[in-house]
Amino acid sequence: METLGDQRQALQDDLSAETTDIFYTETILDRYINRAHRAIANLYPWQETQRALKRSTIGGQEYLSYPENLRTDSVFLVRVDGQEYKILTFRDYQRHQELYPSNQDKRVSDWRRKLFIHPTPATDGNGNVEVWGHEVPDLLVEDTDTIVFAHQSTLEEAINMYAKGLAYMKAKGTFFDRGKGLMGDALSMAQNEWRTQQKRQAEYKTENTEQWEHIDLMDEGGDRTHRGSFRTC
Repeated sequence: METLGDQRQALQDDLSAETTDIFYTETILDRYINRAHRAIANLYPWQETQRALKRSTIGGQEYLSYPENLRTDSVFLVRVDGQEYKILTFRDYQRHQELYPSNQDKRVSDWRRKLFIHPTPATDGNGNVEVWGHEVPDLLVEDTDTIVFAHQSTLEEAINMYAKGLAYMKAKGTFFDRGKGLMGDALSMAQNEWRTQQKRQAEYKTENTEQWEHIDLMDEGGDRTHRGSFRTC
């Protein structure tokens, strides 16, 4: 069920088996599938929704418009001319600007779908701003359009189940509670898959496993520091 056509056929088969007295057009089914697709995709910061966008710098302008296809408050990495900028909450960014106006530490924040960058690029187009975040999936229109979770059977099934729940709830009557239950089951299925993904990511090792210095704050000038490795999550 990796394409819109696959999802529609599966949904149509399931609904036909239980709701023979209700007719759903392809347009209606596609609407339910797209709503389900976005609901599952926006539920967690999945690896599959990570995207990087680039644009040229604008001289003298502190902020840039938020990348159109990225979810609000989903940016997790910003680079300007290949150099990474520290991401701060907007209040911390403002406070830093107020207290240290001349400081050239590289920092960035977002507010109302604008990215605030300091230091401000001096000239137009001489460099690139690279922004990593989580995208809102495009609408599935053509039968061959692919969902973001292609080849992941659990999440493909969760999308199908959520869409089926939407269809049942719209049918109302005795189907309303069944639809509500299916949507809840779909979200639980996605949550379990998210936990599995987190666990898998936590087991990955960094390229340099001895990159962090562990400091004993109670050492009082002694020599009891040591090095070790952190797991990523």
